[in-house]
Amino acid sequence: MDYEDEQVNELAALESIYLDEFRPGEPTVDPQDEGAYPRRTFEVVVNLDDITMPDAKMARPEVTLRFALPQTYPEVVPVINIAHVAQLAPKHQSALLTALRATADESVGMAMTMTIVAAAQETVERLLREEAAREAVLQREREEAREREVMKKFEGTKVTRETFTAWNTRFMAEMAAIEAKKKDAKTRADEAMRAKRPTGRQLFETDKSLASSDTGTFAPPPPPPAAAASNASEAVEVNSQLFQGLTIDSDSDSNDASAS
Repeated sequence: MDYEDEQVNELAALESIYLDEFRPGEPTVDPQDEGAYPRRTFEVVVNLDDITMPDAKMARPEVTLRFALPQTYPEVVPVINIAHVAQLAPKHQSALLTALRATADESVGMAMTMTIVAAAQETVERLLREEAAREAVLQREREEAREREVMKKFEGTKVTRETFTAWNTRFMAEMAAIEAKKKDAKTRADEAMRAKRPTGRQLFETDKSLASSDTGTFAPPPPPPAAAASNASEAVEVNSQLFQGLTIDSDSDSNDASAS
């Protein structure tokens, strides 16, 4: 196989296919190569505009791959690195390179740059899809955890004989303390009322009208009705003219009185 011819033809094909996405680079020399062979280098911008984004809120990533072709390429894999990346997590960058190098190992013996670039598109899309799925699972787990916390507020504590006995002891002690406070407050209130209430002597000394009112209590009572009537009869005047013309038989009255 003419490695030089194979590499030249592949680079020409890449430039015609990728156009602005293909960027030829300067040859580099790897000191580890026997004879210090100058490797052909180039970069390819991976077109990710057409991949399906699993979440509309996710930013579309950008990836540019750098290739370096060893002297015996394509009988050996190219050196693959990421020249530029954006909106792609470091863990995904590492996973991308691992996948691309595995694809290169499977393609030894043939021109493989286009295969690797296509694998880069598929791998980035897969990584984003898996990340979205993991995030959805985590979000669901967080929501379920919040729901469990809310439900715990309604479930309360499981009641056993021991927990009920302990609760009842605390409850009875609390109620006894409350009752004691109530009784103590009532006792203090009663004592305060008694302290404020004046004695009979204090009332007598402060209100002089009580003495005059008590004096009226001992006044002599009015005369009985019979005596009043007797006195009234003595004071009656008789009109003699009312009896003029009347004949009074004193003998018959006397006889009647004797007969009876």
